[in-house]
Amino acid sequence: MKRYYSVPSVENAPEGMFDSGHLWLLEKVDGALFRFQLRESGLLRFGDRTRVYDDPDAVPPPYEHAVDHVQRRLGREALRNAVDDVESVVFFGVSTHRRTIEYDWDRLPSFLGFDVYSTETEAFRPPGATQGIFERLGLEPVNAFERELHTRDFDPESYSVPDSAWYDGPAAGVVVRNKHRGRAMLRHPAVPATDGE
Repeated sequence: MKRYYSVPSVENAPEGMFDSGHLWLLEKVDGALFRFQLRESGLLRFGDRTRVYDDPDAVPPPYEHAVDHVQRRLGREALRNAVDDVESVVFFGVSTHRRTIEYDWDRLPSFLGFDVYSTETEAFRPPGATQGIFERLGLEPVNAFERELHTRDFDPESYSVPDSAWYDGPAAGVVVRNKHRGRAMLRHPAVPATDGE
């Protein structure tokens, strides 16, 4: 199953990322990277940043609620109707278990999606398409602070991280996506980084 790379800070953003094009500014949620894939058999394969679990019962306890959430909510039939090979698609998101921020746990879903990878095209889907895919499959995507913001209107040095959609306080950060030139992260200075970022 496709692994997800670490997203660099805006200071180490991919070359040309802020030179042209349009940006999506997505809320960085303080949780752990979580991925899944629907198998041809109809069973789900799950993974964290480094490990893959073919048996959902083998997933470590902090991820159990995310496993349950995806198993209950995922529109398997909608996915089968959308692609020829369900195993060619890997979904990435965040398992929203307790780490640094005390979110409003009654409102925050156990899983928020932020990326979809196709092994057939060997590419991630654009951010707008990604949000639509998660919604059509019954899962919530991460919150977008800005959509289609022209690069000329974004200055990473003066941008202030907005408040989170999930509690009364600042977002852990912002993941900036250029539809054609990669991703970078702008962390909120008051929210400490966690392991694996």
